[in-house]
Amino acid sequence: MKATFFAIAAFAATAFAAPASGVPGALQNVDDVVSSSVTDSAGLIEALESVLSGIQTDTGAINSTVASFQKGDISKEEAQTAASSEVADIQSKLSEIVSDLTGAVGLAVSEGDVDKVLNLVVALLSEVLSTVKSLVTILGLTPQLTLLLKSVFGIVSNLLVVLIGLLAALLPGLLAALSPLLAGLGNGVLAPILTPVVALVAALAGPGLA
Repeated sequence: MKATFFAIAAFAATAFAAPASGVPGALQNVDDVVSSSVTDSAGLIEALESVLSGIQTDTGAINSTVASFQKGDISKEEAQTAASSEVADIQSKLSEIVSDLTGAVGLAVSEGDVDKVLNLVVALLSEVLSTVKSLVTILGLTPQLTLLLKSVFGIVSNLLVVLIGLLAALLPGLLAALSPLLAGLGNGVLAPILTPVVALVAALAGPGLA
């Protein structure tokens, strides 16, 4: 089971070239990593709560930028530049938590803790997806924004793989939550950006992983 997850991690990282520094090799060699700031389920929950809070601050800034453009307070170019900086902040926070969690080993947790982790992951993805959808719909995509957003969702796919590696019991609930969350988004303007996550979910749901 673990080997399967790490094979998917390598696929997601190399196929979509998400620049999460050092992550692909770390995922494939997680058993060789000896240190991590997360050693139990409480630490994992705390880490996810922290990154969610930070990302909510960033998405709030993005929504404020979009609103300022809609009100005519700033130009489209100014809004796109500001949004790129704010998306880069999200990218940085996601990269950091992937690095933190990669050194952890499978955690034995209660069913209640698995539910807490699942709720936090779904909340994080919902926050990012809804903000990115609004951003792209209203401001469009520049080459810089496209690269940043592809990187963000590439790192998200790595985060999902790491979490499933730590908590195998997370998989059924994660698939059940992500499928409707991604439905309809994978075929629109966000399709090229969401490819890493959509492909990972499809691979995890495939019959070969049953």
